[in-house]
Amino acid sequence: MDASHLGVRRLYIFSNCSSVNPECRFERRWRMKRAGVLETLELLASDQRGIITTAQAQREDISRLHLSRLADQGVIRRARRGVYLLPSHAESSSSDIQAAWLSSGPQLFAGERWEADNPCVVSHQSAAEIHGIGGLIPSKHTFSTAGKKRAVQEYVEILAERPLETDDVVSVGGLPVTSIVRTIGDLAEAQMKRQDLAELVADGLVLGGNRFIEMAAKAGAVRAKLPG
Repeated sequence: MDASHLGVRRLYIFSNCSSVNPECRFERRWRMKRAGVLETLELLASDQRGIITTAQAQREDISRLHLSRLADQGVIRRARRGVYLLPSHAESSSSDIQAAWLSSGPQLFAGERWEADNPCVVSHQSAAEIHGIGGLIPSKHTFSTAGKKRAVQEYVEILAERPLETDDVVSVGGLPVTSIVRTIGDLAEAQMKRQDLAELVADGLVLGGNRFIEMAAKAGAVRAKLPG
């Protein structure tokens, strides 16, 4: 048999793969489905920096198995349990805390989280890091909510029953974060060391503009409680 006949034979086998090899048929169907699944995931996560939770995907009939298979093939990456980074995700210093925030209420999309009762908000040292004030590096992600205590996650602390006023929360890159003034007040209340608090306030004055009097009041209100 000459080369041309061999080429025809190979083409015939490939084109009829679905009828000859069940595994090949499955792979071809999966490749077609994968493109549609990935497109849907990207649309769902367009306001979440390309991060999606398993629970969010399941709302659109994308199963845990689909996500696991995409991750195993290197198409998407696992950020933490039940949270995935899509191809569109651009890695940044806040990527991990964004993933942790989404996992704290995995069924709801980011827009729904903002409108929910008792939202979960980045706070304390985590908020200070996002605002770029102070020099402490958080050992865990800290969030505050006016609601009840939630399940504990690895390297995550959710402080419950902490009421937040509208002015206490700002958006930083789509994340709900306590304002600089509220962050300073929270850390002063938590008895941050005087030197660390002074650095925090100094940085806050630069970024907070004409709210310096309010910042000073927040810090001064708990000064007597602070260790030297």
